Amino acid sequence: DANCRYDAIFEDRDGNIWVASRTGRMSCYIRRKNVFRQYRHPFSQSDKITCFYQSRDGNIWLANSVGEIGHVSGDFVRTYTSGLSNILDMKSVSVDEFILFSEHGLFSYNITTGAVVQISISGWPKNQVISGKFSADGNTVMVLYNTHYSIIDLNRKIVVGGATIAHKTYSL
Repeated sequence: DANCRYDAIFEDRDGNIWVASRTGRMSCYIRRKNVFRQYRHPFSQSDKITCFYQSRDGNIWLANSVGEIGHVSGDFVRTYTSGLSNILDMKSVSVDEFILFSEHGLFSYNITTGAVVQISISGWPKNQVISGKFSADGNTVMVLYNTHYSIIDLNRKIVVGGATIAHKTYSL
């Protein structure tokens, strides 16, 4: 759809491509079958899916801009509400425990109890986060701010690196 804006795209371990649009479309291109599978947009409060995640057990999870989290199971997406705004990335710690990375920091979230607890990081800048991503092993997260980035070691809960980003203007 040429008039559609896609907010999230993700490739899972099987090579399937997941995409989500602001217009409420969520699709998965299943590579081994060469077909697209359409899903009804799972969230009630916001259509903007901000990230996809595949847990160790192969389950696909997604989150949106107002803190709703979805779990894909067959044709159905079960939803949970974390109460956090703009979830940028997520990773599972156990079957029902996640670390959520939002514009306001890192949070532990239990989908069974609904408990949300901010994770204290030594040296975490107070600037608003623009973007960020967990590493493949889930032990570090790179955080992008307006003027710099930080690399955070989640095991030690400290900032271990970073740099100022130089702004340059180029003309053609």
